[in-house]
Parts: sequence; structure tokens; C-alpha cells
Amino acid sequence: NKWENPTPDYPTPPCRAPAMATFEARLESRRANYKKGTDADEMRRKREDEALQLRKQKKEEALQQRRRLESQGMANAENIAPTGPAEQSPLQEAVSKLASSNPDEVLAAVQSLRKALSKEVQPPIQECINMGAVPPLVGLMRIKEAPPLQFEAAWALTNIASGCREQTYAVVQYGAVPVFVDLLGSPSSEVVEQAVWALGNIAGDGAELRDQLLQQNIIPALLRIFEHCMNGNYGVSMMRNATWVVSNLARGKPPPPLQLIQGAFPIGCTLLFANDGETVTDTCWFWSYVSDGPDERIFAVLNSGCVPRIVALLMDPQTPVTVKTPALRTIGNIATGDDQATQSVIDMGVLKTIPALLQCTKATVKKEACWMVSNVTAGTAEQIQYVINEGLITGMVELSKNCDFDVQKEIVWTISNATTGGRPEHIHALVSCGALTTFVHALSCKESKVTLVALEGINNILKKTEGRYTQKLEELGGLDALELLLEDANMDVYNKAFYIVETFFGIDDMGDQAPMDNFGQQAGAAPQPFNFAPEARMG
Repeated sequence: NKWENPTPDYPTPPCRAPAMATFEARLESRRANYKKGTDADEMRRKREDEALQLRKQKKEEALQQRRRLESQGMANAENIAPTGPAEQSPLQEAVSKLASSNPDEVLAAVQSLRKALSKEVQPPIQECINMGAVPPLVGLMRIKEAPPLQFEAAWALTNIASGCREQTYAVVQYGAVPVFVDLLGSPSSEVVEQAVWALGNIAGDGAELRDQLLQQNIIPALLRIFEHCMNGNYGVSMMRNATWVVSNLARGKPPPPLQLIQGAFPIGCTLLFANDGETVTDTCWFWSYVSDGPDERIFAVLNSGCVPRIVALLMDPQTPVTVKTPALRTIGNIATGDDQATQSVIDMGVLKTIPALLQCTKATVKKEACWMVSNVTAGTAEQIQYVINEGLITGMVELSKNCDFDVQKEIVWTISNATTGGRPEHIHALVSCGALTTFVHALSCKESKVTLVALEGINNILKKTEGRYTQKLEELGGLDALELLLEDANMDVYNKAFYIVETFFGIDDMGDQAPMDNFGQQAGAAPQPFNFAPEARMG
């Protein structure tokens, strides 16, 4: 999608018919025909009356929880699971038999509950909790002499823990966590894998339960499982599930204390070389979660030795998109660090991977790639030069003409960051690559934040070149777009657009009643620059 006009209030700047008049003549004509004497307070009231309150829906990361479904015997499960008040007795009967002194009867009861909880649609999780099934199931997992019973009880509790937060807590509050961790050392591979699955569901519920698991020394137990996987004692399914658990142990806000998760760093490096795409994907997500934070975490990831392999995965054209997305997120997180951290990923050749990534058919990969580069252009002038030398600005400008809006936003950030930290020679290079075209398109986009970023970029270009590109901006329709923003409901957009128009084009639309700028000075007075300083961006 191209930059779209979000509302009728912001029409696309009209195309100009070719004219013989000079740029100066066109400006003079504008000044002569401009409406004078509009009351500033009236204009402000008008903007406030027309303002629309835009609300962003916060997207919470989906809980990384999985419910193990029954592959066989679903017909039996249908008979056990209640669908209404009249059918509660079979489930209640199964729960009551958990306390039976007959081992065979107990096993049959647990299997019945497990099958009911394995239903794909509306499993009776809450009913089982209400009937008191959780405490006896936890107790049955402690019977080491009966691995089949442990397995069935663990499976049932795994599916209960895959429910909502309150249902997950119901499993935890009855002491299931230390029992599950203990089961990681079971001689039965089925019991071990089921315990792994359950712990992954609990870790995926949120930071509080995640940290409880870390404090139960789950990392050393998982490392022993990986050792068995490497020795061929366990199959690929075990390795996938254990990797998923490790990934869940690193995710969430606030992040886990670094000292609790660093024990997984060596296996996290090893798993990046696994011959299994799902394992590598979850491992890359693990590193993306660990690297998301302050410099202490970023340098811990750099020092782990994982980054060269992650960059190599980005360079490999055979690497699937599912791997490239978290790999790019990891590198982008590192680039949010100080200049040394940013330079480290540049030195590893990550910028050379970007042109191919910008051609990916998946918008998520293109977005992550542009976001990563935006963190590089937020660095030093020398780092901006690396981006220009690789031809990335030209590629992004071209991409911005026909891509998803989320990708376009990252492109605007990338170029705007470069105008902030770049020297005049970089500004000229950016304009030659088409930066002004991208900014002009962004002035009519649907998000005020993106418009402000584009205004910042335009201001930087004109200021650092002493107005050299005012005519080019006007010819691209930029002056038309800026004038339309003088009616914008967002006061920051209005003020910054007005500042650029008056400062660099000398057009005063308000006569003697010009609006007050951000510093309380009348706009007709000697202009003072607005604070166009970039905000810190972490993704």
C-alpha cells in the first residue's frame, strides 16, 4: 500500500501543472493570495473542535502456552466431558475416583480426566478445578513407582495450566511446580516431556510465575535434558519443547534477572546450529528476549558469542522467515545499545544482509529489517555513512512507494534519524536518494507520530543545508502538504508545520495575529527552533 490519505481532512497534495514561473514568483503569488488576519484563538478552537481522539489498542504478547490434544480416543473424551448441567456426573465420578485405593481404578479415572481436558473445543478446565481435581492430580505425580500414572496426571495438569491466568495459578498454588521440576529427572522420557510441556505453559503465563520457575533451578534440569538430546537419548520433539521452555523463561516484562537466565547462554549458542527449524526459531526468540533491555543485557548477549551465528542465519538465503524475524529483532535490540554495541553488529556485516531482506515477501521481515537499520542511523555520523554506502536509503525510498504502512513507518524513522545525526554531506546524499519524497508522502499519513517524524526530517534537511532544498521540496508538493497541516487537529503537528513554512518559505498566514510558537513567542518575530530532538526508540 502506498501512503494513504487517512481522512477527508487531509487530502493528497494536488499535482501542479507545469508552470513557467520561477520558484520565487510562485512564493510571491502565495504571499499575495494568502488569507490574512485570521484570529489565532479562533483557529485553535476550530482545530480543537475537529480533533478526533485516536486510541491505540495495546497488543499484549500472546501467552506462549500449548495444550496437548488427544490424538486417539476422542470419541471417549466426548462422552466424559460435560456440556451442560445434566452431564456433570461422569466428570464428577472420575474426580471422586482419584482417591480410590484401587490403582487400576485411579489410573482409569486420571485417563478419563486427561481425555476430557484434551478436547479441542471447550475443554472442562474450570469444571475440573471447581471439583477439586488439581490437588489429587499433583499428589499422583509424586508416585515414582508408577510412571504411567505420573504421565497421565502430568498431562491432565498440563492442559489445565494451558488455560487462563487464574487456571494456571490454580495448578501452581497446589505445589505443582517443584513436582514438575523433579519429574524432569524421571527415567521415563514420556514423563519428562510431559513435565517440560507443563513447565512451558507455566513459564508462558507471565513474569511472576516465570521467575518462580527460575528460582526452582529449572535451568540446570533443562540442561541435562539437552545433554540427553545431544546424545541421542531423546528425540527432536523433546528438544523442541525444551527449547520452547527456555524461550519462555526469557520472555516477558519486566525481564528476568540476568543472573537467573545466563546459565542457558551456552546451550542457547549451541541450539542455533540445530538441524531443526522450530528449535532454531525458538532459540532466536530466546536471544531476542534476552537482548531487549539496557546495555548490560546487550553486552551479555554480545559476549555470549551467539551474534555471529545469528548474522550468518540472516545471510543464508535458505533461512526460513520464521527464523529471520526473531534474528532481526535480536540484532535490532543490540543496535539500540551504545555506539560500541551498534558498531559491533556493523562490523559483523549485518548491513550487507539488508538489501535481500527488503525484497522478502513477508512484511514482518521487511519491517524488522528497517527497524534494525533505524537504530543504526540513530548512531554516529560514521555509522550513518555505512548505511548510505550500502545503498540502503535508496532501497528503502523505493520500497516505501509500495509496501505496508508498518514498513513505511520504519523507513520514515530510519531516514529521519539519519537527518538528525548526519553531517551536511550526509544530508545531500539523503536528498539525492529521495529522502524528501518519502517525507512528503508521510505528511499525509494516518498517524500524527509519523507525521511529526517526517516534519523533523524535513526541518533537519532545510536547517543543515541553510534552505538549499526549499525549491525541491515545493516542487514535490511539500509546501502544499505543509499548508494542509496548518489545519491539523494535533497542535504539535500544526506548530512544527507552521515553523517550517514561516522559517524556510517566509509565508505568514496569520498577519498581525500569528499563533504563538512553543516558546511563547509570536511567530512573526525572529523564529526560534522547535525541539525536534528524536525520542528514544526501543522497538
